[in-house]
Amino acid sequence: NGKLTLNGKFTTIEESTFSGCSSLTGDLNIPAQITSIGKSAFRTCSKLTGNLHLPSCLKTIGIDAFFQCKFTGDLLIPEGVTTMGSQAFLSCSGFNGPLLIASTVTSIGSGAFSGVSKVIGELKIPNGITIIEKQTFSNVGCNGKLTLPSELFSIGSFAFQSTKFNCQLNLPI
Repeated sequence: NGKLTLNGKFTTIEESTFSGCSSLTGDLNIPAQITSIGKSAFRTCSKLTGNLHLPSCLKTIGIDAFFQCKFTGDLLIPEGVTTMGSQAFLSCSGFNGPLLIASTVTSIGSGAFSGVSKVIGELKIPNGITIIEKQTFSNVGCNGKLTLPSELFSIGSFAFQSTKFNCQLNLPI
């Protein structure tokens, strides 16, 4: 069993740093000083099956950053994050708590949450989002309501394809 402890004064986890590390298991605690997680940083680390803890000073989550990781618990995008790359959490099917996206997020790439299948509670898209890219929330299972931002002016193709909501949809006026 592998455990990853990140120490030091670095502020960025670079592109593909831990991509494919199949020996990493359990929780992933990103250190408090990390402001950027690069493209494919933890891609296909499929044995990371515990909780994901993102720091409050995080600003950017790169393309494919957590592609096919199997985290459980909540998916909390902390305040301060402004940009999420395409497919950032694609096929992360283990989350079984709420998906909470910070109000500071202004850009979510296509397919970012596609396949996050067991979201509990309301899914509220932040007001700073004006475009929902293609497939951003496809194949998401959610037992609460979906609230779209009032500034929204474009929803991409298949943005909510095969998404299962068993409550209400609140469309902006």
